[in-house]
Amino acid sequence: MFKATIAERDVVGHDGEIHGCSSIIMVVPESDEVVVVLSNDQEVLAGEVAEDILSRL
Repeated sequence: MFKATIAERDVVGHDGEIHGCSSIIMVVPESDEVVVVLSNDQEVLAGEVAEDILSRL
């Protein structure tokens, strides 16, 4: 579990890896926004994808 500031939002999240997969969930408590990225490709950087999505909301 982690806390961070992403795209000027305070975020709480959790990332994980299972062999061959990559995932992350980020929650923005102030606005009830949630971003979930699940990939069946371990080379995909789920955290970077989630940050990109949050920056576009």
